Amino acid sequence: RAFHCSRWQANISRRGQVSDTMLHRAYRGADAFVLASEFEGYGMVFAEALRHGLPIVATTGGAIPFTVPQNAGLLTKPGDVRAMTRSLSFLTRGRRTWRRLRAGAWAEGRRLPDWAKAHRDFAEALRQVARTKGER
Repeated sequence: RAFHCSRWQANISRRGQVSDTMLHRAYRGADAFVLASEFEGYGMVFAEALRHGLPIVATTGGAIPFTVPQNAGLLTKPGDVRAMTRSLSFLTRGRRTWRRLRAGAWAEGRRLPDWAKAHRDFAEALRQVARTKGER
């Protein structure tokens, strides 16, 4: 669906499961990332959106506020449809807000490890555990 905002034309796409190639293409082509989760244990998709420099509109459900800092997104209480609507409206009408949140997302995203680094760190942690168990 598409809707017209006073100063900004926005297209909203709902996607199901996609391939890695389509996922990266979607992130690169997006202006924002929106997910109204009731609860997220960590929220890897939020970290991925930050790595792509996308301003985020989401809820405060679970660990989302620990993943999405205030300078990168607008967070509302889970289930508060009016607040989510206001956040979306605020983001799509305010180019200055969008730019500020995008800059925050880029900065925060640069601090997060990419998949290759996360894999190396996890593998190293497993090696350390194995060494510690071998020393006993």
